[in-house]
Amino acid sequence: MDIKILGRGCAKCQATEKNVREAVAESGVDVKVEKVANLLDIANFGVLRTPAVVIDGEVKCVGEIPSKEEVKKWIEKHQNSDIPRSALGNRGRRTPKKRGRLYLLSERRHPTP
Repeated sequence: MDIKILGRGCAKCQATEKNVREAVAESGVDVKVEKVANLLDIANFGVLRTPAVVIDGEVKCVGEIPSKEEVKKWIEKHQNSDIPRSALGNRGRRTPKKRGRLYLLSERRHPTP
């Protein structure tokens, strides 16, 4: 299991990291906890406010400090999940939506008569 704490290091981000690390220690589950401070990496998760917590690619909370009990429930839920990790594809991360091509009017190709 992989938990990412998204935040630049403000007081809320530090409190979130503390709660997550304590919940992981108390749960006794083998979990990799990683702090992500790079704004581009944070934006790749679609998060606009920090702190945020991401478990196996799924954004669990944004802009608030989760309690230790709440984090323990998330960990337990992911441990008991019937979905194999390989089925998540791309390790559960969101993939960017493909956007249609944008043309300027001068760039459109019109058939010549």
